[in-house]
Amino acid sequence: MDTTGLTEVQISSSQALPPPYGQHQTTLTSAASLAQFARLVSDNHIGVGSTSGSSGACTGGIQYTIVVMARSGTTNLSAYDCANQISGNMSGNVSGFISGLEAAGWP
Repeated sequence: MDTTGLTEVQISSSQALPPPYGQHQTTLTSAASLAQFARLVSDNHIGVGSTSGSSGACTGGIQYTIVVMARSGTTNLSAYDCANQISGNMSGNVSGFISGLEAAGWP
C-alpha cells in the first residue's frame, strides 16, 4: 500500500466480547505519527486485498477499522481478530501490523 502523501489516519477498534468491552478511536495527523504508521505498513507489507478469512463460529474478538487519507485518495482497511484468526481486506503480516498499532498505543 502506498503511504506517500499521508495527511491523516483514523484508527478505531471495537470489542464486544469478552471483557473488557469498549470502543477506542484515535486520529493521527502529526508528521511523526504518520511516519510511524507508514513504517508499520511498510515493515509488515500491508496491502489492500479482497475480503478474506472467516470468523466462523467465533464470538467476540476485536474489529479494527482504519481510514488512510492521502493526497491521492482514501483507503479503508479492516480486520477482525477473533480466536487468533484474522479476517478482513488486508494482505501481508496483518497480525504484526495490529501488534504494532497496539504497541504504539493506537487502538
